Amino acid sequence: MTITPLVSLYATGLRIGNGFRIQKTGILILDTEPKGANISLNGKQLRRPLARFFDQTQSHITTPTKIKNLLPKEYDVRLELPGYWPWQKKLVVEPGQSTYAEDVVLFKNDVPRLIQSGRYDNIALSPNNKYLMARGDDSLTLIDLKNENIHTVVSTSTGEEAINYNWSPDNKHLIANSYLFDLNNHAKDQDLSSIINPKITKIKWQNNDSLIYKQGNSLQNYNINNKKIETVKSELLFDDFLVKNSNLFTVTRGEQNSQLLIQNIKDDELNISFDLPKAQYHFAHPNHNLLNLYDDKHQILYLIDPSSTFKILRDAISNIKESVWIDNNSLLFANDFEIWLYDVNHQNRTLLTRISEPIKKIIWHPSNNYVIYATNKNINTIELDKRDKFNITRLLEFEDIKGPVLDLNGKTLYFSARIGNQQGIYKLTIQ
Repeated sequence: MTITPLVSLYATGLRIGNGFRIQKTGILILDTEPKGANISLNGKQLRRPLARFFDQTQSHITTPTKIKNLLPKEYDVRLELPGYWPWQKKLVVEPGQSTYAEDVVLFKNDVPRLIQSGRYDNIALSPNNKYLMARGDDSLTLIDLKNENIHTVVSTSTGEEAINYNWSPDNKHLIANSYLFDLNNHAKDQDLSSIINPKITKIKWQNNDSLIYKQGNSLQNYNINNKKIETVKSELLFDDFLVKNSNLFTVTRGEQNSQLLIQNIKDDELNISFDLPKAQYHFAHPNHNLLNLYDDKHQILYLIDPSSTFKILRDAISNIKESVWIDNNSLLFANDFEIWLYDVNHQNRTLLTRISEPIKKIIWHPSNNYVIYATNKNINTIELDKRDKFNITRLLEFEDIKGPVLDLNGKTLYFSARIGNQQGIYKLTIQ
């Protein structure tokens, strides 16, 4: 007879708490990718009722799960899965409410695999995830990730500080500075500096079959199939250009300031002229809906809306060294020691982390809840759940890390590093 009232209380979401007070309980809802993680609350692993009658592998409560009738308070939640880094966070359960942690990604505790020996930097992954490009000491190396076939060419441009990679819209060709790779037939590769002119710069794709580039004070077009060259615009003074939606955007330095000029690519009619502080700029993130002009020396990113009649300059973000657009409204960026998230619409910034060693690379994880960042010695993930703290997981720690790059599904990292005495490009499975 004494059990019945307690069962009734439990069924209605009530429990007897401290001081024999009746309290309304809460619910904790947990899920992970991958599923099947063991759960501990305040250091105690959760097991099924009558666990002694279960097989040991079936006795644990695992994700996904809904834990009911928890007394309202803070719980130290820990999720563990063999072969993966654990997840831990303090979560508060409120009376009569559900607390969620359903987008937890567990990252593999794995060992990197060497796929190419040598010293490499300037690593890039093709948009379709089929090819990896890297610069060696005196060469450019292309890796087909499906079969890990290697194609290497000696290039005079490898001594430059950085390599500018441009993948064609159909992912069938790649420009690495002035070298053109035909990804289906390397017999058709072209060294543009010897075919067109050794002084061409700012080479960009106009469509799948043609390139547009700067030569002196003019814009030229080169058809990669028939090797025909045509002048697009002449007598132009500019540092960088962008062709987008039939418009030509150029930026140039004057005596007092710099100017952004916008005109139709087919005629000489000037549509917009906009003044900027005097500096050397280049167009970044060409696919974003706003113009992204980056001041290399002062590390300032200018966001410009050429369609606006009231406020062309949307914002200027200072102290920015690396940047990645998550979508048209959210920018992930970093300086040497900080990683920030920026909201365009509200023009506000959120500090994600501050560390004591220089940040070399930032990557947005496709789960939309994690950021990957690298220093010279380690690769880490940050969980963006603000409750309790931003969880940081160190995936690996080695010497001379360069890259990394992440495949589209967020499961594999590629990077250059020295592991022991072995320098090369490595593959690390993280999910």
